[in-house]
This record gives sequence, structure tokens and C-alpha cells, in this order.
Amino acid sequence: KSAVKRQREQQQRLDKAVEELSRLTRGNTVGASFSASTKSLNLPVNNGALSKSSGSTATITGSRGSAVRSIYEGLVMRVDRNDITNHYSVFIAYGEYLSVYTNVSNVTVKAGDKVKQDQQIGTIGHGVDHNGKEYSYIQFAIHDTRKGKQLSVTDFFKKK
Repeated sequence: KSAVKRQREQQQRLDKAVEELSRLTRGNTVGASFSASTKSLNLPVNNGALSKSSGSTATITGSRGSAVRSIYEGLVMRVDRNDITNHYSVFIAYGEYLSVYTNVSNVTVKAGDKVKQDQQIGTIGHGVDHNGKEYSYIQFAIHDTRKGKQLSVTDFFKKK
């Protein structure tokens, strides 16, 4: 129950940060060729699997210590540390689209860094599921800041 409560609190903090960062991404030209029709991208976790998706947010699982990589060329807007889990949320803008990588460990980037497509930004974090089983995962979301809505994550990984 406490893990679910912490996840809810983390999601509320992320929602507030995304609102703030959406304003800041306006006019960003790094990764500006990214669009809602971008397809065939690699998953952000090496040898990862899309384990579940609630439409706009996906949980991507992988092996402990797996690299987490930027799905596209972009600009790191912010890196936030969660005091409870000691993991990070990394916000990367692709043009005016904003991606959020949560539950990342060993972050290798900082705000203001330009990242290349497939560049490592950290390693996969770990957590506990509702049954008490440990596993390694990140959560990932993409926001269209111009329209103010989250996009379906799975669309970006479909092969053309």
C-alpha cells in the first residue's frame, strides 16, 4: 500500500513538473524533426520489453543495470531526484514534444545537455510490484506541449 501511495505522489509531482516544462519547451529547435507520426524508434531500455501501457504512459522492463537511452535527439530540460526511491525523472524535449523517463538510476546527463538518439542517459531503476516482487523498470511518457496532451507511447515504437 505504501508503494502505491508513493507512486501516486510521484505522479502528482511529475504532472506539475510537466506543466511547467511544457512552457519552457516552446521554441526548442533541438530534435525538432520529431513529430506525432515518428515511428520505428528503439525502446529506451536496452533489451527492454514494453510490459504494460495505460495509453499515454508505458512501463518498460529490463534487466537490472540495463542502459536507459534517449529515443531521439533532444535537449535535457530537467533532472529530478525522488527522495523516497532515490531514483530520477529525466525530462527531454524533442522540439516542442516532451518525454519523461521516470525511475532512472545512475543518471549521466544534466539540464541543458543535448543528447543524441540512443545516447545513454542512465540505468534502469528497480521497484516492487503490487505482489511484493522486485523488478527493474522505467516509466515513460511523451507530451505534445502545443496541444497540451499526452501521446500514446506505443505508437512511436511501431515499425513502419
